[in-house]
Amino acid sequence: NSMRDVVKRVGVTQRTLLKYRKLAYKYIPAYQQSCSDRYPEYELDLKRSKVRRDRGEKPKTVLPDPPPFTDIEVKVLEQIASLYSKGLIDEQVVKLLEVNKERHESSKVS
Repeated sequence: NSMRDVVKRVGVTQRTLLKYRKLAYKYIPAYQQSCSDRYPEYELDLKRSKVRRDRGEKPKTVLPDPPPFTDIEVKVLEQIASLYSKGLIDEQVVKLLEVNKERHESSKVS
């Protein structure tokens, strides 16, 4: 699933998709796991990027989910898009995602 394919499938711009990707990574454990499985070096690359920035260099942007996207990632992004298509605003979407994440985490503990 290329960036172009996902933009088309989700029905948003690349910029909006980036916003959805950040939300997905922050709040959706399945998305995080999928990203970690295919890009295990993300945390290390993120640290390297921070070191470069601290030295005054301009590092390239490091995202946890570089294309191509997995099917689960695309489904999550489509679900986030559907929340916005229902007329929800950022704060409402974030609240729903937070509640979902808390439920997921508490169900793992039980």
